[in-house]
Amino acid sequence: MQIIIENPPNILKIKQVFDIEDKKMVFCWGDVLYNPSGLNIADHIKIHELVHSRQQVIPQAWWDKYLIDSEFRLSQELEAYRAQYQFAKKFIKDRNVLARFLWVIASDLANLYNVNISRQEAMKQIKQ
Repeated sequence: MQIIIENPPNILKIKQVFDIEDKKMVFCWGDVLYNPSGLNIADHIKIHELVHSRQQVIPQAWWDKYLIDSEFRLSQELEAYRAQYQFAKKFIKDRNVLARFLWVIASDLANLYNVNISRQEAMKQIKQ
């Protein structure tokens, strides 16, 4: 996956749906990972974004649906967060540290994507 330090081509549409100001976010468009902040990207986040890359057979069509359909968005994010969690489980052996990791990513899912899911439900769904 190629990483580019700039905004994705559809950044204006993304900003219409999400409050991304002051957030260090990355965006997948096909096989390109846009990293506007230029910060280091953790391996578990790259795994998450690789799932989105596979989901995006036609990136423009995927993004168009993703931005308007919260149920679709939730399904796509759950798949990516599950892969991210499974990847992390391979390296995080301390159960307390793993529980904290799950809490953090479930909080992200519940708060960043305008989907109707609580952190507790997100934790349950990610662990499935």
